[in-house]
Amino acid sequence: MAEQHDLTDREHDVLGLLSKGRSVADIASSLGVSENTAKTHIKNVYRKLEVHSKQDIIEMCREIETGEH
Repeated sequence: MAEQHDLTDREHDVLGLLSKGRSVADIASSLGVSENTAKTHIKNVYRKLEVHSKQDIIEMCREIETGEH
């Protein structure tokens, strides 16, 4: 999915954390960046995947894992 949507390596990392339901603070801490930087990466992921919420990402990843897409 990362290649299909032209995600950077960091955005791919963020996507993985978002798909697990992680919060902005958790993502920032895990990646060693500020919350503002994490928010920027999250916004980029949302834009590139054309989703509007973390739940959309979770559902998208679940569909891919189960082959329902």
